[in-house]
Amino acid sequence: MASTKITVNHNGSIRIEGDFEIVDPDGKPFGLAGRSVISLCRCGH
Repeated sequence: MASTKITVNHNGSIRIEGDFEIVDPDGKPFGLAGRSVISLCRCGH
């Protein structure tokens, strides 16, 4: 089984590592070009 690790950085981004998929509101996947690590901003802008 593949694992996914989510790290919430203090006053910073959310880092996602492992096997994951990100989809839009219609359920269509975003093209992540094979990336296994991304960071999401949580600043609210």
